[in-house]
Amino acid sequence: TFLVAKAYSHDRLLLGASPDEDPPYAPYSVWYTYWADDQDEPWAHSITRWWAVSCALLRSEKTMEKATACMSNEGHVELSVKDKDEVEEKIPGAGVFSEDAKGWGYMSSLKQIGDHLYACGGAGQVYKRLGPNQWRHMDDGLLQKPDSEARLLPDVIDGPHEKAIYLAGAVSVDGLPPFVYYWNGQAWHSILLPDVAERITAMHVASEQRIWLCGANGTLLVGN
Repeated sequence: TFLVAKAYSHDRLLLGASPDEDPPYAPYSVWYTYWADDQDEPWAHSITRWWAVSCALLRSEKTMEKATACMSNEGHVELSVKDKDEVEEKIPGAGVFSEDAKGWGYMSSLKQIGDHLYACGGAGQVYKRLGPNQWRHMDDGLLQKPDSEARLLPDVIDGPHEKAIYLAGAVSVDGLPPFVYYWNGQAWHSILLPDVAERITAMHVASEQRIWLCGANGTLLVGN
């Protein structure tokens, strides 16, 4: 079963899958990459010993190099460039069963915003990748204690640039009420949502003025 998918261009595709016989969150995923310009072997695959939850494209404006970035629920991030060896990093403190896990919970979403990768996860975790193996907390005012009852469960992070970032998901109480937080470059601010909105599960940034959010029971929002 495919867990995540990312179309990087009209001729490049990445799919992450898990065997159906494995239980949820089993530490095993298969990644399939499609390169349309490789007529002999357009499909390639690799295996990671963790559960895939998100993938993103990392572009460098300086070198024009593109890398794929894949993330596990425990905060492993694998970066790969075609014809080069993969590099794996670990977001410190993230995850549930990792040796360095702090108890905040699983990771959920990985996205390039501006020049950097951003990742989010349970209890309001938000990280910014400053460089190789350099993940910095970006969750001041959001990050909860591991034993918090009403836990923030972010499903997605995205934004038009690094001074306009949106974090969306639900709170772990009855009904899973939705939340959206906005980073203005200095601090996180809660955004008031319509009463009919339910858990937010996905986001599309059309422009700085039009941020699309969708979620449970037909929830579809647009605004900023």
